[in-house]
This record gives sequence, structure tokens and C-alpha cells, in this order.
Amino acid sequence: MKWLPWLVAVIFAALAGFLFGSRTTSTNPESLESVVKRTLGAVVSVRTNIANLTDPEMRGAGSAFHIGDGVYITAAHVVDGGTKIYLDNRPRTVQHLEGIKEAKLIGKVDQLDLAVLRGENIPIKLEWATATPEVGSLALALGNPFARAPRSLTVGVISGLERLQVTPKGALAGLVQFDAQVNPGNSGGALLNKDGAVLGVVSSILSPTGSSAGVGFAIPTRLVRVAVETLLRGETVDLPSLGVSSQDQSAVLQTILPGGLADAAGLQAGDNILEIAGLPVESIAEVNAVILAAKSGSSLEIKAKRGTATRAFMVNLP
Repeated sequence: MKWLPWLVAVIFAALAGFLFGSRTTSTNPESLESVVKRTLGAVVSVRTNIANLTDPEMRGAGSAFHIGDGVYITAAHVVDGGTKIYLDNRPRTVQHLEGIKEAKLIGKVDQLDLAVLRGENIPIKLEWATATPEVGSLALALGNPFARAPRSLTVGVISGLERLQVTPKGALAGLVQFDAQVNPGNSGGALLNKDGAVLGVVSSILSPTGSSAGVGFAIPTRLVRVAVETLLRGETVDLPSLGVSSQDQSAVLQTILPGGLADAAGLQAGDNILEIAGLPVESIAEVNAVILAAKSGSSLEIKAKRGTATRAFMVNLP
């Protein structure tokens, strides 16, 4: 019976492997180096004919990324004012335009700070992320900081979601906040997740100096992708709004569009909107930005001051 302890040990070892083996088996995740190697080539520099590379605000210069079939995504404010747009995939940005290929503007959505271009059909492209970003998850920012460092990578984390900010194109809501360093020239670049999929289009930074302070914002894929697909079909992007007007960019309602969202909610001229969906606002542009970022079919509570009383109204999105 000397073999009995050995047999028992073998049986227990086999049982343990059967019960716990699947828990200890794992696949190795793709390395950061590998993700960057297969995605960085999809990012190019953008320049318009009004660009001045010595301009600290980088007007007319920025970044773009390829999503396939010669279609490139960038920020609308990057190409504003230019009558010619150029895409440059070289490793260094220089003053002259020799050797840079011209691109065509397919369309813009200023309310989303989004522009879609058509240019050279390069072999590398980026895919849209399907998973919702989470605070604390990895964030990779690809772009052309200061219009002098093409295809640069910075790494950080998602540091906030559903942000409302004033950007170069006005108020934007639903923004993804991240702490990977971005600077003037990064606008229009890609914000990627750990798998190299596009979480959003880099739009702006929050900084007292104009350079990176570790607070960047990207227009999320869930908003961008629908608008891009609509523009590529040759259709107009129809964006929801409150259906009101105001004076001096304030949140005091001047006129109410009959049959609009505000009219249906019971808002009246003279009402001063204080909050929407729990977010304090100071202008109708901010109110409309929140409505634009909300999901179709959702209901948003508006708090407005009418006379001396604060009242609540429900705005129901189609």
C-alpha cells in the first residue's frame, strides 16, 4: 500500500488542474510597442494655405488620421479659413509645401469641431473603438505637437468623461478628458485605447499658458462616427437643438421656436436657464452642446429661473 499516498497525490493534482487550470491560463496582451507600431503610420500632419508654423496658436495647422479609402478625420478649426488643405506623412514638418499632397474637404460639422477630408489612400488605417471609455483606462494620443513633431505619441489615462468645455469652435459637451500631454498642433489627432482603436478626435486643451497642463479633451467616437458616416453618404448632418435664441451669448431666452424642444418643454421667453442634466450653464451654446451630446430618446431636466422662482422643465429628445 506504499503506492496509495502517491495515487492520492496524483488524483488531487489532476482535480486541481481541472478545477483551477482555466483560471490561471491567460493570453499575453499586445504590448504598447506593438500597438504603436501598427497605428502610428495612420496619423499625418495637416496644413492649409494660411498656416504659419511660427504662429503659437498653430492656426491652419494640426493633425489628422486615416480611417481607410483615403478618408481622413481632423478637427474643423484646423482647416477653418483655408482654401487649400495639404496632408503630409513625412517625418518632419518644414515651411515649404513642396512634395506635400493636396486633400479635399468632404464636409465639416462645426458644432462637433469635426472635418472629414479625402486624400492619399495609405495602407495603414485606424478603427473606431466600440467599447465605452472608462476613467483610469489607458489613453494614447497621436499627433503633431507644435506642427513640428509629426507622429508623436504621448501616453496617459482617461481622467474624466462627459465634460462640457468651451473650445475653439464654441461649447462642446460629452467630451473625453485625458492627461496624455497634447499641445497646439495636436488638434485633429487620434486618442486611442490600449488596443489602438479610436476613442475620439483630439480637440482642445485646458491650460493657463497655451501649452499642455495635462488636461486634454477629445470628441468621443460615439458622436464623431455617426457624423462621419453621414457626410460620407453625401447627406447633411441634422443636429438637435433647444430651438431658442438669446442675446449676448447668455442663457436668457429671447425667442422660442414654435414646435421646438423648448416650446414642448414649456419654456418661455425671459426664462434664464441655470442647469441642464445637472450641469451648470452660462449660455445657450452650452445648453445646445449638452443636447447634442445626449443620446437619442433621452430626457434632460432643465432648471430655469422665471421671475424669482426656479422651475424644472423636461426636454425630451427625439
